[in-house]
Amino acid sequence: MTLDERRRLEAFMKKTGQPLRAVVVQTLGLLEARIEKIEKARKDGYRAGWGRFEAPCSVCGKPLKFDIKTERDAKDALMAAFAHWRHTTECWKQ
Repeated sequence: MTLDERRRLEAFMKKTGQPLRAVVVQTLGLLEARIEKIEKARKDGYRAGWGRFEAPCSVCGKPLKFDIKTERDAKDALMAAFAHWRHTTECWKQ
């Protein structure tokens, strides 16, 4: 802790009448709550985006957008979307 930070802390404790322990415990609670909110937002965002992705069209290059929630849907959509995609050299050698 820097000297300036120490002075700010002491001034805060004097102004509020709170002991160091109370300041630390209260601050810790605020930080824990913030971390929980961030973690919840991350998990919610992950779930909301699960199964959504883009792949370029092999003809025009614009993105094909997929929103797939189940494994069966994924297989069907991918097989249809990529039905005409081929290896560039390996398939032609046979």
